Amino acid sequence: MPDRRQPLYNSEERAVIDVHKEEYLNAASAQERKQVAQNKVLPALFNYWSGKGLDLSDPRPQTKVCMVSIGTS
Repeated sequence: MPDRRQPLYNSEERAVIDVHKEEYLNAASAQERKQVAQNKVLPALFNYWSGKGLDLSDPRPQTKVCMVSIGTS
């Protein structure tokens, strides 16, 4: 489960998303919001990441690792 205190997107990615924010918020139904997300927001993010040279097929750069110690010392 993602940590809600950590932003999912950096400021550059937010700028890409925010271009479509008004249209998304003005959508009248969940189906319209889904269409905006699938047809505009996600392709824009994909193009941004692709333009930055990120290998989208490799899940490791997007994975955050945390070590947890269980038990008593």
